[in-house]
Amino acid sequence: MKKNRKLKRLTRSKHNMIMELINLCLKIQEGQDGEIECRNAPGKPAVFLEISGHVAWFELRVFENGWEPGVYCDKHFNFYLDRIRGFSKSEFKECRDYLLKLI
Repeated sequence: MKKNRKLKRLTRSKHNMIMELINLCLKIQEGQDGEIECRNAPGKPAVFLEISGHVAWFELRVFENGWEPGVYCDKHFNFYLDRIRGFSKSEFKECRDYLLKLI
């Protein structure tokens, strides 16, 4: 019984960490008026999010000066969300701290 509660806590904790990263990404995409902006021109950071359900994978790609065709991202993070592979709190912290610097 205790083992199941601990597993649920870990799952909830992982969910909360991913939601925090998603919220930071949305904050980065906000304009001065608080609305989400398209960032397909140089100047402001653009963040790409992808969740691949077939492999339980969450990916972030950050273009610090906006997205441009043919330009590779400045920073790339990926996290496996399943119990087998998972991700570490240090990986989460690195990503979170990086995103916070862009806000």
